[in-house]
Amino acid sequence: MRHATSRRKPRKKAIIYGTAGAVILRIIATILVVWLLNIPWLLLVGGVLLIGIAYKLMTDDNNDHDNIKAGKSLGAAIRTIIVADAAMGLDNVIAVAGAAKHNMILVTVGLLISVPIVVWGSTLFI
Repeated sequence: MRHATSRRKPRKKAIIYGTAGAVILRIIATILVVWLLNIPWLLLVGGVLLIGIAYKLMTDDNNDHDNIKAGKSLGAAIRTIIVADAAMGLDNVIAVAGAAKHNMILVTVGLLISVPIVVWGSTLFI
């Protein structure tokens, strides 16, 4: 029983620090996206690129994910959480940036509320 408890403490720390890093990264990314949305024709170019990416993903049969390694330290776990959130949350960043209509306070408060809820929900599956 003691061994299971000793593993939970670093896991909880990694989740808390990883969530904090993910929130900070999303706030920075969303502010950047809000700024980028002011550039004319960028949405059209992004849409065309997205269609190309979607086509490539649908036609790609290479599902080689054997080289993924688990981290053995607290820092590696935190880094994994932040990178995974950044990779999976880009669509959320773009949606929040578009919905906020250039209101940075609204963007920041929304992310401070939503990201921890999503991370907490994901810990229920761990």
